[in-house]
Amino acid sequence: MFRSKLFSPVNMLAFCAISGFTTLGFQIYKLNSQPTLRWVDTWKEDESPVWECKPVTRTAANYLGAMFPAVPPISEGSKSRNIRVFVPLCGATKDLRAISDHINKMIEHAATTTTATATREAPASNVKSQSKNSTPASSSAIDPVPYNVKVIGVDHNQTALQVFMKRECNGIYDTIVDDFSKTLILTSQNFRLICSDIFAECMPRMILHAEAIYDRDALVALEPAERTAYVRLYDYVLTNSGKILLTVFRYDPKERWSNIKKKAKYLREEIQKTNDPIVKAQLQHEYDTHISPNNYPKIARPPYSLDHSEIATLFQPITHGDSKKVKLLASVKCSESDDPWEKSLPQRLMTDPERTFVDIYLIER
Repeated sequence: MFRSKLFSPVNMLAFCAISGFTTLGFQIYKLNSQPTLRWVDTWKEDESPVWECKPVTRTAANYLGAMFPAVPPISEGSKSRNIRVFVPLCGATKDLRAISDHINKMIEHAATTTTATATREAPASNVKSQSKNSTPASSSAIDPVPYNVKVIGVDHNQTALQVFMKRECNGIYDTIVDDFSKTLILTSQNFRLICSDIFAECMPRMILHAEAIYDRDALVALEPAERTAYVRLYDYVLTNSGKILLTVFRYDPKERWSNIKKKAKYLREEIQKTNDPIVKAQLQHEYDTHISPNNYPKIARPPYSLDHSEIATLFQPITHGDSKKVKLLASVKCSESDDPWEKSLPQRLMTDPERTFVDIYLIER
């Protein structure tokens, strides 16, 4: 792993050239600008898309402990320890707050447990002496102060990041402009939100390193041709003991394609049959926007389907081909989900609810 001492501008340029983080390497995403434009258009000032209006997701509510099971120790001779979690394509998700709260609670619990243990093990004379001086028995064992927690979110949409800051931080935040890339950064409390294309050349330098990566529907939103560069970024920023909590969708792409063709035929027939100009215009809009042959190259639009074998292959640079390091934590059938967004996914994708799943993985180095 490269460490922070390598992050001079000269060394960063050298690394980018060697690893593929170059303008040419990221051109794949920049040429494919339509998904980015759709994502930007989805957001409006003071209004979140429907999926952002829900509480924390199933992944954040139940599996953060798998991604971050314990407080990392402070190295001998060090006075502090950075804890960084990278959240790609974060939008304004409430999961950012859930991640921050989870880590802070773990730090507080570790501090309380260590202090209580030290008090029980301390000789009686020491306890009396400490009582007189009002000094904790183990004030230096684990103190929340030396831990610098940063939840680093990245999203191309500035409005989404501002919505999060307004909702979760009462609108109190600082803005920073990166000297080299001119990228806008919003900071408040434990949050550092970077307004940028996830494939921008500045990303490795700005994320630096992460003890954990929280990917909730980010990978499935990317085009297949972008996945190799995406995992390369993960491989670079993830520490040697880091973990990835990954949420994906799984369905039958062929079934989806077949259903979309059937829907296209149905809409064409309805457009020809109806005489109501308003209904005809609505049907034509649905056909032109979602179903028409012009959209067939994008027919498997995000969220894409990914199964276990595809994920294991994709993340080989991180797992070094060890299949045991790709663990399926949960698989939820959309028809049985208690999450309205997940439950409605098959309808939007035009897939069978009984064969459309939300899968949650833990990936380790």
